[in-house]
Amino acid sequence: MFSVCSLIPKIVHASTVPQTFATDVNLREPHVFFDKPVYSPNLEVFWNQTASLVPIKVIVKDRFVGSPFVKVKIFSSVDAKKVALMKVGEGRFEGSILANCLCSSELSNRESQVFNVKYGDEIVAKYQGQIQAVAFIAFPRYVLGNYLESLSPWKLFDSEGVPLVNYGYPIGVQYNPVTVSQYALANYHMYLATGNSSFRETFLAQANWLVKNASQKSNFSVWEYKFKWDTYGCTSPWVSGMAQGQGVSVLTRAYFLTGNSTYLDIAQTAINSFEVEINAGGVRYTDSSGSVWYEEYADVGAPSSKVLNGFIFALLGLYEYSFVTNSSQGYTLFSQGVQTLEVNVHRYDTGSWSCYDLLYRFPVSSGYHQLHAEQLMTLYKLTGEQVFEEYSNRFFSYMS
Repeated sequence: MFSVCSLIPKIVHASTVPQTFATDVNLREPHVFFDKPVYSPNLEVFWNQTASLVPIKVIVKDRFVGSPFVKVKIFSSVDAKKVALMKVGEGRFEGSILANCLCSSELSNRESQVFNVKYGDEIVAKYQGQIQAVAFIAFPRYVLGNYLESLSPWKLFDSEGVPLVNYGYPIGVQYNPVTVSQYALANYHMYLATGNSSFRETFLAQANWLVKNASQKSNFSVWEYKFKWDTYGCTSPWVSGMAQGQGVSVLTRAYFLTGNSTYLDIAQTAINSFEVEINAGGVRYTDSSGSVWYEEYADVGAPSSKVLNGFIFALLGLYEYSFVTNSSQGYTLFSQGVQTLEVNVHRYDTGSWSCYDLLYRFPVSSGYHQLHAEQLMTLYKLTGEQVFEEYSNRFFSYMS
């Protein structure tokens, strides 16, 4: 029903080097290390090849002063030396990298080694007073297979540029919240990759649709599917943990791009749905052992299907929300789901392939199988739980 999508671990976008420096610079990659697990961000900085002992100024501009911070250290690929950044004013940090000459003893145990940065900040590198690279601290980029480069899967749109899906008779043309979110995330990726503002505007149009179409239910909100889905016993309207997770991923990105707290407010109410059992309108299913599942097909009276890819996308949305807000609620919900998957992931292994869910246990297509392997590896990188690495590698081995 839903198109295949996955995550890759790249979260910082750097500008292209100005043409005037094309013959004078060499690309390097200092690494940015966060004090809690993220998706292995990298920062690209351009260095002057011929200069020796010449400082490259690095500036961090804090976009939203007062928002939650995470601590980072930058390590230069030039002699692998640390970069010192000092706070010079509210929301501004500056320091210099001495190309080919920075003694580690100069920086040992100094507070200036660590500075605050978060999503939405930018890092600027200058040489001789001129900007050579700008890196924007961004969210992980969702990758929807080969769809991402051309945006080709999305062909049907409403008058506002929001995608529709034609399911044929008897369902017809409908909005699908996951489709909307995936189209948003694809445009977000294209904006990071190209800097073209049209992709940014298209991304925000989808985020605005999610805001307008979040259906409020007491203290939580959901994006509803307003058609039946007989395969999994869903009557209209029904909801989805996958839709909730990917919608949150879109809204948190929209918040950091714009600073508009409305996006974060709706994300918060969507997060609350993960605490509400399906029989009360949420997406949470607690089984007889007490394990917590977030169901892709969530409806009163529908059987528990426990779809693997939808469950993991729900977890990633919870993780991203907890990261940008420092929310203990989001991280607790994420951890509960992780604990469930740790002891159940083996059930998705047929011995030669992976299956879509635990209701029918049908083997998936090759695209979904690769997605399962990639998702599990992402969870391993976030949690360090080796069972996810084990099954990721096992699923990859089935493809060889």
